[in-house]
Amino acid sequence: TTFLVCTKGPPQFDKLGVTGSSPVPPGWPRDAWPRDAFARGFSILQVMTEYDPDAFDAFEEAGWTTKEATAYHGLLGRVTSQVAEPLLDAVNARRGTRLLDVATGPGYVAAKAAERGADPIGVDFSDTMLAYARAHVAGVEFVHGDATALPFEDESFDAVVAAFVLLHLGTPERAVEQAARVLRSGGRAAFSVWDEPAQGRWIGIFFEAFVAAGAHPPADVPAGPNFF
Repeated sequence: TTFLVCTKGPPQFDKLGVTGSSPVPPGWPRDAWPRDAFARGFSILQVMTEYDPDAFDAFEEAGWTTKEATAYHGLLGRVTSQVAEPLLDAVNARRGTRLLDVATGPGYVAAKAAERGADPIGVDFSDTMLAYARAHVAGVEFVHGDATALPFEDESFDAVVAAFVLLHLGTPERAVEQAARVLRSGGRAAFSVWDEPAQGRWIGIFFEAFVAAGAHPPADVPAGPNFF
C-alpha cells in the first residue's frame, strides 16, 4: 500500500509526502514535494484522457451501491482494514481531533479514530456500506455523500483520511480538492492506494492468476484511470 500525506497551508496543500514502495519521480524528495505537485502530476493521481470519467463513475456507483457489505468485510475487509492505523498516524489523529473518513465503507478507519478519542464522521455514497457501518460502529456519525462533492462546510475538519477511494474515481483530483476545501489550515489529509502488483503481493497474486488464465475484462466494463 502507498500513502499520500498532505498538510494544508495557504492557498492549498503545500507539503506532500509519499510513503511506501511506489517509485518517486526523479529529483522529488519523499518528504518535501513541491507546492505545484498536483499541477505537475504524478503516477498516483495521474488523470488519463482516453476514458470517459462519467461512464467510469456510473459503473463504480452501480457496483458499490449494490455491493453486499458483509461479503466485502469477509474478503477484502481483512486487508483494507489494516491501513486504518497508518492513516490515522499520518494525520496525527488523537483525542479531540475532528476527523472526516471519506468513502468510509464498513467504517474501519472511523472506528479506530473513535477508539483514539477523536471525533470522526464517516461519509460514503453507498447505502449498503453505511448501513453496515452504522450497525457495527457505535457512537460515530455516518452520512451519505460523494467524495468529489463533500456535504460539509469549508475548513470544518482537523484531519481528512481516505482509504482506497482515489482508484475508484473518474476524477480523483476532485476528491483531493474537496479534502483540501473542508480541511482547516494546518490540518492534514492522508490517502491510501494499492501499490504496484510487484510490490503489493496480495493483489499481485490475483493479477498474475488472471494473466496466467488468459482472462480479460468483460467488454462492457468501461475504461478507467490507472489502478496503481
